[in-house]
Amino acid sequence: MKKALEAFGLGIGFMMVALILQSAFETIPSGIALFSDFFLGGANPGAVPTINLAKSPFLIPYAIFIGLLAGTMQESTKYVAVDSVNKRYALLVGLGYSSVDIALILLGGLYLNYALFQESFAVLMILNIITSLFFHPGTAFILKWGALEERKGVAFSISILSHAAIDGGLVYADGVILLSPSNGTLYSAIYWILVVIITAIIIITGIRLIRKSKENSAKVEEPVVF
Repeated sequence: MKKALEAFGLGIGFMMVALILQSAFETIPSGIALFSDFFLGGANPGAVPTINLAKSPFLIPYAIFIGLLAGTMQESTKYVAVDSVNKRYALLVGLGYSSVDIALILLGGLYLNYALFQESFAVLMILNIITSLFFHPGTAFILKWGALEERKGVAFSISILSHAAIDGGLVYADGVILLSPSNGTLYSAIYWILVVIITAIIIITGIRLIRKSKENSAKVEEPVVF
């Protein structure tokens, strides 16, 4: 029980580290705002740089940047976490990541004018929570498999790119909806269908890989306490 709690806490701790690093790098586009026409208020030092999603040429690279940033930070720290524990605790490390994600989702919903109590927004939050509960453990399994079977490159590629697709896809979908509000429901439905498909593939693949992987007998089973 103690090891399980430590693995769960490890996931929480490393997720917080990942989000701090992610937030720091997310300020890069705001800095570019001083020199680029892709942002609003860039030439005025007194103005707050704001990403201009209405300028579609910028939307795709920005979505890719945010997606890869989130995927790289979260999956890299997750690898360090799962590599510190026995493979049977990889699930709890992943759930630690999910718990932080879910907490931020709930806080975000309450912050947005209590939109949590609006039916349509509540449905999206539930979808977000469910996919997080499966996606993070799924990539934790894949990363642990990569560590045990010396397939780190494959594991990182799958985890980072799938994570980037989900997070970057959300940025792109939001931008497209801003450009065409009348089709917002359609774009949102397409996005979430793809997210569910990606999440299902990741968790199923992760379970299969972790079951086939062999734990190194020399591996220290005590997880690192963050």
